[in-house]
Amino acid sequence: MKILKQKRLINDYEYEKRQRKSSDNEVQRDVEIGKMQPQIVDHVKKSHLNSEDHVQQLLHENENLQKQVEHLQLCSSKRNKSVNYYKRSLKKVKSKFKTEIHGEVKSLKDTILNKDKEIQSLLSEINELEEKLRDNVNTKNADGSYSDSAQLCVIELAGLEVAVEKIPKVVQVVSSHLFARHLNFLIYHQSRQHRLSLMKDIILPKNLLRKGLNHLQVLA
Repeated sequence: MKILKQKRLINDYEYEKRQRKSSDNEVQRDVEIGKMQPQIVDHVKKSHLNSEDHVQQLLHENENLQKQVEHLQLCSSKRNKSVNYYKRSLKKVKSKFKTEIHGEVKSLKDTILNKDKEIQSLLSEINELEEKLRDNVNTKNADGSYSDSAQLCVIELAGLEVAVEKIPKVVQVVSSHLFARHLNFLIYHQSRQHRLSLMKDIILPKNLLRKGLNHLQVLA
């Protein structure tokens, strides 16, 4: 029994000892915390002050940026107004010139069309006149032989006792002065054989042909 009591006392003593030690540790910790609190407070205060300064700086920067944004928006608005003004002005100018140019182009097209019609009409008249003139003064057929009108002209001139060698010249003079047309009716500027062949192409009465050939032989 005594042994048990002693053990119990020992245990109680150790327990109290541990409790006192724990209390001492807590007290020591509290003391240390108490010593550190002023430093912590100073640090917190400094951090707070720094934060406030930083916030003020950010607010100031934000204000400056806001002013810049407003300035840029104002400039952009002015530019947009200018762009819209020039667009409207350009549209008016384009519309005006488009109407004027369209009218001028249409007038020029009509004028050109009318002139083309006049030119075509004149060309047609010229072609008709040339055809009539060719029909009237053509001295040769398609095969190269002299036309009936040329043959009759030579026959009648020979019948009027016009010298055979002068007949082409007479025909040319008459054609040039009365009809303003130069005829290639020169026979006697060619060689003797060529002249004979050309005269044979003109179907003259035998006596006239004989007279012309004899005259050519004399000239040769």
